[in-house]
Amino acid sequence: MLVPKAIEEIDYDSLKNDIVEHLKEIRDIDIVFLESDTFSLIVEAFIYREMLLRARINDALRASYIWTATSSDLDAIAALYGVSRLEDEEDDRLRERCILSLYAQSTAGSKKSYIFWTKSVSNNIKEVEILNPTAGVVEVVYHSDNDYTTEISNICSGDDVIPLCDTVIVTKATIVNANIELAIEILSDFNIIDIRNAIKESFGNLSLGIGADLPLSKIYDTAHVEGVYKVTTNAIDVIANEREVIQPNIIFI
Repeated sequence: MLVPKAIEEIDYDSLKNDIVEHLKEIRDIDIVFLESDTFSLIVEAFIYREMLLRARINDALRASYIWTATSSDLDAIAALYGVSRLEDEEDDRLRERCILSLYAQSTAGSKKSYIFWTKSVSNNIKEVEILNPTAGVVEVVYHSDNDYTTEISNICSGDDVIPLCDTVIVTKATIVNANIELAIEILSDFNIIDIRNAIKESFGNLSLGIGADLPLSKIYDTAHVEGVYKVTTNAIDVIANEREVIQPNIIFI
């Protein structure tokens, strides 16, 4: 994440040292702090208020910067891009669409422009890839649990989205269920049921996008969760084409 330099790290000891040095300069005396004296309490209170003020300034800066703003603050920034949050849309996805919206201002038909318009159809669209199967043809491939082919076709075929010479076709990515058989040996003090659940969760967390392969090395790596001693499988590399999404289905043997 890009964080502006204006957002500073607040350090208690540094603030205290600065205040002490300043007091020494204006009073020309050597100050010794005692926890019980009134002077120390006043300085401590001042440092506390200074830290609160600087924290508030940091929060205000974060709220005004797209990479650090969240919630309604991010909504306000998105409005400057002409983008509104979709239902149940998370902050990271909204930020991405804000940046993509800059490319949507052009009618030159850039890939990022098509991605912006497609992702703006629904928050349920997980991923978009743009292909050029032949000259003058743009293929929008999207990954979603739901079918938005008609909606995407309508929005991406508008005169303010595509060049006059482009023909847009929309394809819903095909889910390829890859059955992967695993035999596992576990270390002592681990439960086989817990290990199997952890392996399934590990594969479920894989980010396999459109056209992404699942090589054998990744299968072994993903299966080696904590507590696994050895993994054996007869699986091979699972290869996806540019319109497919691999979905691993783990079978323990």
